[in-house]
Amino acid sequence: MKQAISKPARMVLFIAAIALIGWIDFQTGPDIGFSLFYLIPVIAAGWFEGVGIAVIVAGSASVAWFLAEYFWHPTQMVVTSWNGFTRLAIYMAMGILMAKLHAEREQLRKANAELEAFTVSASHDLRSPLVHIGSYAEMLQRRTGASLDELGRHYLANIADSSRLALGLIDDLLDFSRIGRTEMRRSAVDLSELVEAVRGDLSASAGERSISWVIDPLPVLNADGPMLRVAIQNLLENAVKYTRPRAQARIEVRAETRNDELVVCVRDNGVGFDNQYSGKLFRIFERLHRNGDFEGTGIGLAIVARVIARHGGRTWGEGELDKGAAFYFSLPLRN
Repeated sequence: MKQAISKPARMVLFIAAIALIGWIDFQTGPDIGFSLFYLIPVIAAGWFEGVGIAVIVAGSASVAWFLAEYFWHPTQMVVTSWNGFTRLAIYMAMGILMAKLHAEREQLRKANAELEAFTVSASHDLRSPLVHIGSYAEMLQRRTGASLDELGRHYLANIADSSRLALGLIDDLLDFSRIGRTEMRRSAVDLSELVEAVRGDLSASAGERSISWVIDPLPVLNADGPMLRVAIQNLLENAVKYTRPRAQARIEVRAETRNDELVVCVRDNGVGFDNQYSGKLFRIFERLHRNGDFEGTGIGLAIVARVIARHGGRTWGEGELDKGAAFYFSLPLRN
């Protein structure tokens, strides 16, 4: 509506709405029409147009209320005038407040859009030179590796590894940004099938590792399937990664219904973490283990949190050093 109707036309509509409310007020009496109804066009004017239009519409509302009240109670001019000024102040304050709120919301929306655009642009611009650096480092390793001493080969390996790490970080940043921008497309998603598909992929890539999987029956949800798969993929990949030191890894996917939400838990018997840092788990770039011990960029769990938040759910985790970890997310059963 804001784009289809011109600004003067919208102001006329707001004042016409006030006139209609004033006529109802006059016909039925102030007890039925009640002056707070005038706030509807005033708030709309503030929200769509800004402070100036809100003040004009607020003044129109006060005049309409004053006239309606005067025709019903002409002998109470002092009370009517005082009430009129009081309502004028209320109308103007509400209109200005809504105008400012709308302006701040628009500024925030534009700032977020600019930040997202910058992230995507910078990521793509950085990706190309990093690919070249990694490729040239690998070519140098193949061409001159035999003639270099151990320190030279170490330098080249570090260059190649660092470029791969940076590329992985950029790809994860793009995924994180994409999750926030992508329009959600809800459909019936069989959570059991989704978890089983991810488990099959991870088991195939785990090679000879011995991993015991325990997966509860999971329901069908109304959700965005591809988004939810990204979240499940990150959680199960973490479980596989952090159980790597175990001769017999155990990964559980449990589910239970609490009130009107489904709570899913991914638990493992891996290296765990210090539970006092659990508040940092789902923040972007936060890692509780060194890169030398476990690879990663610190974005995976932040992606999980964003996916679940877009579905109206929550994420949290708990763990104990050398005794495993559990990561939870909840999804509303009613949309």
